[in-house]
Amino acid sequence: MSKQRMENARRLYKHGAADITPLVFRAPRDPKAVRFTRSPRSLTEATMLPALSAENQAALRLLRQRYRWPITRPNLDPIDWSLDGGGRWMVSELIQRNEINLILEIGSFLGGSIRKWLAASPTVNVVAVDPWPACGDLEQFAREQGQSEATAQQLGRENGFYQTFLANLWDNQDRVIPVRECAPAILYELSAIGLAPDLIYLDLDPVGNEFELCHQLFPNAIMTGDNWHWRNESGESPIRKPIYDFCQTHSRYLKVERATWIIDHEPPSLAFQIRSFRRALKAKWRARRDAKHNPPENQRAA
Repeated sequence: MSKQRMENARRLYKHGAADITPLVFRAPRDPKAVRFTRSPRSLTEATMLPALSAENQAALRLLRQRYRWPITRPNLDPIDWSLDGGGRWMVSELIQRNEINLILEIGSFLGGSIRKWLAASPTVNVVAVDPWPACGDLEQFAREQGQSEATAQQLGRENGFYQTFLANLWDNQDRVIPVRECAPAILYELSAIGLAPDLIYLDLDPVGNEFELCHQLFPNAIMTGDNWHWRNESGESPIRKPIYDFCQTHSRYLKVERATWIIDHEPPSLAFQIRSFRRALKAKWRARRDAKHNPPENQRAA
């Protein structure tokens, strides 16, 4: 890349808003640690890739025996509700570029993110970990989030949360294993049976030690997740400092796009940065357009 192009890229990001510029930790450059990415594959090429490793195949067989899908489909309507704060295209691209075959998702909700991972590559298998509480406040939460009354009542019924997840992913039983357990306790068991995910997607309430624990149990997995902009009642973001600390300790690169973050072994390409910046600009433009056409109630009254 020419010096002029690099300077143009730096100038482009210098004038971008801080909240939409991808965050990157500059890890020490170690040629031995560099992992070159491949260009996205076509579906035909992907189907020709080798299958899962023998160890992962054995681990998945054990999980399928223990966490079986029901014989009949739950008599519930699928619900297309995903708590997506934006930026998941980064994970889909990562799946395509790095030949990701096995994903461990911790916090699967209704399976919206899983459908994206399955669409990204026909070779992907997902182990979905979530307690899916039989009873809880999900019914009220659905109403607060603007979901229909029918959706709220379905999720509020006994085991409605879990059964809706099954209904949403019923046609993908061969590629998804619903592990109805709580993290982090289940992670030790998954590691003990030999599961070695290529990627771990974390979408849960952070307490601070998930990243080091996942690294210890699954050292070769790329970690990614959601909730980058989520803040607690004190206005703090409990997920950021542990991620910053992990990246500094293990010389990793942190990439952030809206609510999605990725801890990777390699820096973002210029093409990635420009694409991310363009998406952010479009999102801001759409927000301003919507605000113009749908002003707040107090402005309408005036």
